[in-house]
Amino acid sequence: MKNAFLKTKLFLMVLSAMLAMSCSVEDGEDGAIGPQGPQGEQGPAGPEGAQGEDGQGIPDIYTSSGQLNAGSDITDAPTPVGPALTVEKIYDDTHLEVFFNSNVYATNWSPGISFVEFQIRLDGAIGITDNSIPIGVEDTDISIALFEVFQGLPVGSYSIQIYARTNPGESARAALDPGGFGGRITAKETL
Repeated sequence: MKNAFLKTKLFLMVLSAMLAMSCSVEDGEDGAIGPQGPQGEQGPAGPEGAQGEDGQGIPDIYTSSGQLNAGSDITDAPTPVGPALTVEKIYDDTHLEVFFNSNVYATNWSPGISFVEFQIRLDGAIGITDNSIPIGVEDTDISIALFEVFQGLPVGSYSIQIYARTNPGESARAALDPGGFGGRITAKETL
């Protein structure tokens, strides 16, 4: 019985040694990667995607002004300041979104003035948000951002401009992008 036990123990030790040697990292270097095999057949086509919401495929159309560095004398009546951006509206079922980002400046305030207000207008008319920004500091560049939406416009040419006004009975001078640092009016025709 002792011999059978020793034979079994010896057999297991030899087997363990063989397994350890066959799994070692010293089994040789990997060979070079072979050439790529042929491409397989194309699979079946997937289901068709859902129809888009508008179905019209109308892209957004952007128009941006050039240099705005200009000013105007203003009163309590809304007055255009600086150059206008002309936009050609191409589609009937779209609206115009207008963005203004620039420094503004107001100077030569009459004695009773308390603010100068800036606003985006299209052909002199306000948009649906009636968005404006008043500034209450004279002779200081102030960075402002305005946004306005104009809906229900037919195809055609439109003039977009920044307007400014003072509080009732007063006057001042207002300027857009003083120093010419890249302030812009940007219009987007979109659904």
